[in-house]
Amino acid sequence: MARRYFDYVIGTGIPSRAGKVLYPGEIDNYYITRVSLEYGWEYVKERIDEAYENGVGWIVFSSHARPDYTWYSDEYCRQIIEYTLNRGFKYITTEEGVERFG
Repeated sequence: MARRYFDYVIGTGIPSRAGKVLYPGEIDNYYITRVSLEYGWEYVKERIDEAYENGVGWIVFSSHARPDYTWYSDEYCRQIIEYTLNRGFKYITTEEGVERFG
């Protein structure tokens, strides 16, 4: 159904497909995977480092921040942003990502 109306779809958190770095030629535009910030710093850092070491990659971060979630803090999100920027990554829109990698 999505193919009729949309150029791409962000996937849900099916464990076998979630949390993967996206690479050109390997992306399914109708199931764009996400890396959940809720999995913690070490997990997120591993995905960032993987993309960095491969020289190209698209990481779609996701989070569900609510006051009752204990994983969220401004410092944690700032740590992720600063780490990715220091590694030379650029933050882009989903549309830009699909144009580059999809």
